[in-house]
Amino acid sequence: MVLQTSEKVAVKESDSIEYEVIRVHKLFDLDNSTLADYIADRKCFVVISDKVYNLYGEKIAGYLEKYLRCQYVLFPLEDNENNKNFETIQNILYEAKKLGLGRKDIMIGIGGGIILDMVGFAASMYRRRINYIRIPTTLIGYIDAGVGIKTGINFDGAKNFIGAFYPPEICLNDYAFLQTLPIDELKSGFSEILKMAIVVDRHLFDLVETNYKILLEEQFRNEIGYKVMHMSIYDMVQQLSTNFHEKDLMRLVDFGHTFSPFIEEYSAYRISHGHAVGLDIAISTEIAFLMKLLDKESHDRILKIFLDVGLDIYNRETFEPDKIAQSLKKIVLHRGGNINLVLPKELGEGIFVKNLEEISVDLLREAFVRLEAVQEKYKDGEIWV
Repeated sequence: MVLQTSEKVAVKESDSIEYEVIRVHKLFDLDNSTLADYIADRKCFVVISDKVYNLYGEKIAGYLEKYLRCQYVLFPLEDNENNKNFETIQNILYEAKKLGLGRKDIMIGIGGGIILDMVGFAASMYRRRINYIRIPTTLIGYIDAGVGIKTGINFDGAKNFIGAFYPPEICLNDYAFLQTLPIDELKSGFSEILKMAIVVDRHLFDLVETNYKILLEEQFRNEIGYKVMHMSIYDMVQQLSTNFHEKDLMRLVDFGHTFSPFIEEYSAYRISHGHAVGLDIAISTEIAFLMKLLDKESHDRILKIFLDVGLDIYNRETFEPDKIAQSLKKIVLHRGGNINLVLPKELGEGIFVKNLEEISVDLLREAFVRLEAVQEKYKDGEIWV
């Protein structure tokens, strides 16, 4: 809508956000035309994680060769946080231009969150925006990175500092990729599931707590696993849907994402995103308990499920109270002047601490000492066995 007076011309317009997250069985089987139907007759630039390419490259190439009627390129890309930068984006854009990708053509990202973030960001800039499809291949990709509309890269030592809000045309989840997902990456995905369970969905928490062993043993490839993933996706989208562009900077989905950026960066990304989120949740849980916002039973259940899954709640290398406290100033800048720290109030409900001054170095130090003690006692078989 364009409005005018004698003094000004005013533009009021907003793009609607419409996309689907769809579970597809055996996406790259030669008798499944789902992806080909979405691509139709468009040129296609496919960025694929090098890890996924090594496992499934021949099968995916065979699928594209059979179905695609227009030019395409299958472009393997190194899949790690140190590669998530402008240089890599420039390489994607250069190769897409070399293919002759037009405004009506499409990019596709196949891989974990790093690949999906980069492809979405490249698509948001190429010819000022072309469509893209997400095909996640990790648990975090299915239930987190593939779900929202944020894209981005790391910049000057800061995680996801540069990016754009740009939704995919569609996200296609084929859970068959879980069969080759390393156990450590599977555990990472638990953190993002538990993030939503702890502050949004108590039923989801109960389901994971009761079934975590079979979820790990069968790599989520059972009806309980499909249900857990579906609930996680729904909870995430439900939280995002009224605030896609983050005009409200008090977001429950930021649970687990206040201390984790420092943990990842300080470890030079040796600690993965999912593991860092788990450590962040442990810190937040301990702070909530020390501030008398969370009861002991809920506190114990939260810490125990992480330890049961095989995730640490304490890390000696990165749990530096003074440095973490200093890093929170960057979070305040990102969140518009407040820390907006999400803490669990009870299972299925979160609460915000807005004032940075409430999170003192002494409070962090006490939380770290307590978490270290709990982790040691658990590993020595002295508690919760």
